[in-house]
Amino acid sequence: MFGDDEILELYQQHKDLQEQFKEAHKASEQSRSQLISPAEIKKAIVQMEEDKEQLERKVEALHTKLHGSDGFEPMLREVGALRVEQDEQLKLAERMKEQRSHAYQAEQRLEQLSRALAGKKAEAGVSDLGRLLQKLEAELESDTREMLQHRQGLQRAIRELEERKRATASDPDDRLAMFRQQASLVAKKREQVRQRLEAVRRDKANVDAELASKARGALDTPFAKSLQPGRVRLLGCLNSRPPRPKAAEVSQLPDQPVLRGEEFRKYAAELRGKTAQYKRMKAELGGLRAEWGTLSRTVSLLAGQDSSVTSQLSAVEAKRGVAGFAQTEEQLRQAEQLKAEVDSAKGKTLEEISQVVEEINRQIKDNKTRLAPQIKSLRTLRAQHGEIEARERPEGSCLKAAAMERVKLQRIADEKEGRALRRAMPDGAVVTTYRELYERRIKEQEAQQRELRERQKALKENHVPNKEQMQLFRDLNKLLRCKVDLQKAARAEAADMAAAEQQESNVLSLGND
Repeated sequence: MFGDDEILELYQQHKDLQEQFKEAHKASEQSRSQLISPAEIKKAIVQMEEDKEQLERKVEALHTKLHGSDGFEPMLREVGALRVEQDEQLKLAERMKEQRSHAYQAEQRLEQLSRALAGKKAEAGVSDLGRLLQKLEAELESDTREMLQHRQGLQRAIRELEERKRATASDPDDRLAMFRQQASLVAKKREQVRQRLEAVRRDKANVDAELASKARGALDTPFAKSLQPGRVRLLGCLNSRPPRPKAAEVSQLPDQPVLRGEEFRKYAAELRGKTAQYKRMKAELGGLRAEWGTLSRTVSLLAGQDSSVTSQLSAVEAKRGVAGFAQTEEQLRQAEQLKAEVDSAKGKTLEEISQVVEEINRQIKDNKTRLAPQIKSLRTLRAQHGEIEARERPEGSCLKAAAMERVKLQRIADEKEGRALRRAMPDGAVVTTYRELYERRIKEQEAQQRELRERQKALKENHVPNKEQMQLFRDLNKLLRCKVDLQKAARAEAADMAAAEQQESNVLSLGND
């Protein structure tokens, strides 16, 4: 039976493995739901072809039915024109929806620029243009580093996808039809990302142009003209500045006071730490997902190859007359592995026993060393006791002999005087002579001896069952204590999770000063 700490550690490992399995299972189900099987595609194509044939038959029947009627050709032209107008109306509705969306985005962008302009004016009122230029240069360098890291991450992802594509193309057993839908989805996502990148670049160019036009009015002062070289360098950096991937999200932040001084530095430090942690965990998650996909594909291929090899091996064994040889060999290998594990456990047990024996010997040696002075003094006392006993032995023997003689004389005197011994026994009987007294005592001792022998026999017979029962009670006690500890740990974990969910998030807010 394991100790409490080992059981808790195994239980924690079991919970971690369960969580990993749940996450892997969810990712697997999600990836499977995104894929469209070839059978479904084929079924949809067949259904579309059947619908097309039905529509053609209906059109042909209507054309045959109405071809001889009056005014068929004008009616056909009007119906065609109506259909064209309906399609045009749908297109105009979609374009109107897009224009409204663009107008809403433009309004949001205008509000964002207005707030940014107000912030810049407020900063210009409390600081000089030199500090503003330094701050803009620092922001530019930070954004440049972020975009370079983002671009490197995209390049690594593209290289990984190309390697996986080459590995898939070089596999003769691969069925590319199963991954065509996934490839098309990846291509669509890549096109969407490219479109978003172009839109962000256009927004950035518009913002830079507006900032440049508004900055010209503020650069007419003599002090501003002295900073003209720094302005030219800053504008050049802004023109070569890479687009920020999530600049539009700043406009959706609520209007709150701007953090300044120590609060802003503290918040910026927390934000940088959380951003670095998020990027690191996101990279790890991407690597794990890629590794999981590779391993899943490898497992499926190996399973297929194993089944085919197993069937071929079974056929060869049946042909050679040794059917079941591989299975028997596998069982023997498992038995050898189990034997090796048992031998290892025995070796560990022997090592533990050796350690216990060494510990006992060490304790005995320590006790001998500690008790050596007392043993030496005891030997001296024993020698003295022997000398005293040797001197007093003759006197003691004489005293014992005299006492015995006195008892004999007293007994003889009692017998002469006719006085009888009257003594009550524990069972109520009364004895009158010493013979009866000693016979009674001998019988009592024999009965007590028989009773003790029976008790000894019963103890020997019930020793092993009682020992096993005590061991079972000890194990039950350990399991109950382990269960109580696990329940306490689960409650503490639930309380920690509830406290973590109730924590507030840090939000950087930009407001109008």
